[in-house]
Amino acid sequence: MTAEQKPALWLLSIAFFCTYILWGTTYIAIVIGLKTFPPFIMATVRFSFAAIVLFLICASLGENLWMPGIYKNLLLGIVIITGGQGLLFWSEQYISSGYAAILVSTLPFWYVLIDKKNWGIYFNNKLILTGLILGFLGIFLLFKRNIGGSVHNSLAEILGMVAVLGACICWAAGTLYYKNNSNNSSLFLNLAWQLVGGFLSSLLISLLSGEFRGFSFGSVSLDSWLATLYLAIVGSLLAFIAFNWLLTVKPAAIVGTYAYINPVIAVLLGWVIANETITVTQIAGMFIILFSAFLVNSPKYLSLLRKSAGK
Repeated sequence: MTAEQKPALWLLSIAFFCTYILWGTTYIAIVIGLKTFPPFIMATVRFSFAAIVLFLICASLGENLWMPGIYKNLLLGIVIITGGQGLLFWSEQYISSGYAAILVSTLPFWYVLIDKKNWGIYFNNKLILTGLILGFLGIFLLFKRNIGGSVHNSLAEILGMVAVLGACICWAAGTLYYKNNSNNSSLFLNLAWQLVGGFLSSLLISLLSGEFRGFSFGSVSLDSWLATLYLAIVGSLLAFIAFNWLLTVKPAAIVGTYAYINPVIAVLLGWVIANETITVTQIAGMFIILFSAFLVNSPKYLSLLRKSAGK
């Protein structure tokens, strides 16, 4: 990229702010939305609103909305959007937003474990192996807090934590597939159809699970409506688009550092806004997981430093 092609500093600053800070605030927004919204109905509202906005943008740019491979994006939407986000919504009924964010920071581990074609590289690297071992030690510490307590509360919280890890696996698997099977359509159009897949599957789950029984949109509080709108605009539009744009202008190793900031933002906001407790075990688990995620990504950082030094 030449000097003339480099994006403006103010634009980079806004994009990093969206991924570092705003993405971290979405965890507490989920908590607020869940006060009067069932999880998958809230997900349905969020994804449908974001999809409509993206389709309007694509139409205004003159894109053909009936792109090739729509069904692939719909299936990806089920995995990435409903699996990766809907499960997170469901989990925050039982665990704190900070806890959920810490578990989401394990995403680098799942990318390594799922990316089978690169196992030969990953599992021959001592830093990556150490990071994986430490990461799962951190997860064990978080689960350990729930073992031996009230049977009902512990089971609910453990299921919530398992749901978050399941969401991470869905997100990693879906994004790896998307990366290796990209098409010529725009980012906006691909994401719009993925959101449709997420909207339809979330709606189906909400119907099958009985979330609509006794539910009325009129009973949803203004705070929950605003939180859901915030999630649609900030989470599904601004932050996600900023993240993908940054990947086109900055090394992935640099962009990926958002994973170390989001959990800290989520834990602090959960403590300040929702009065979520921060235990010593939680803090220890968070730092172990964040450090292990850094180790897993360290070969990318070292490679980036070598390239910079060679210029």
